Amino acid sequence: MERSVLVVDDEARIRKMIGRYLREKQFQVNEASNGKEALEMMASRNIELVILDLMMPLMDGAGFIKAVREVSDVYIIVLTATTGEDKHVDYYRMGVDDYVEKPFSVKALAAKVSAVFARLDRKAYGNAVVQVEEVRLDEHARQAFVGGRALQLKPKEYELLAYLMRNANIMLSREQILTQVWGTDYSGGDRTVDIHISHLRRKLGDYADYIQTASGYGYKFEVKR
Repeated sequence: MERSVLVVDDEARIRKMIGRYLREKQFQVNEASNGKEALEMMASRNIELVILDLMMPLMDGAGFIKAVREVSDVYIIVLTATTGEDKHVDYYRMGVDDYVEKPFSVKALAAKVSAVFARLDRKAYGNAVVQVEEVRLDEHARQAFVGGRALQLKPKEYELLAYLMRNANIMLSREQILTQVWGTDYSGGDRTVDIHISHLRRKLGDYADYIQTASGYGYKFEVKR
């Protein structure tokens, strides 16, 4: 079955360029020229990944992200001409999963999309259920539970938690985490990991201290017993 991608950009030339290449890679491509149109399309179609420009009329990318995150955890990659680590951290706080800086290679963007779907489709490393202390992963359903309560995790939050749990009691560097969770082609800084760890701890609630910090180095999922 073809995977469904929505390309949102007010420049038809960019939409067509991305769409043509993704269709060659056997993706089902939908197109929208602004955030309002994109929201309407998502309400009527099964969209699995969004490639989103931020500067658009009617409803810009930030407005779209805010609206869609109230109802969906769809994977979002933003196209941005803005550089700087602080700005990119802001994107993650908005609810973005990844970004590509302009000017960009369509070939590289398509490879990133393929890698995202490969991660989302990846099944368990061995057993379908991973249990560490009070935290349990159902890797077939890509769902996490803590103390019997289901956690509402975004795709990258889930992948980060799963990586930490599969390596319980091992201190992992930020560089290791970036490579394994975001991929070798990711160009963002270490603060990306810190922001996602912060989100995970908040969602773990009373069990947040399972994730331990080594100052200036990285993190581990610590088994208490």
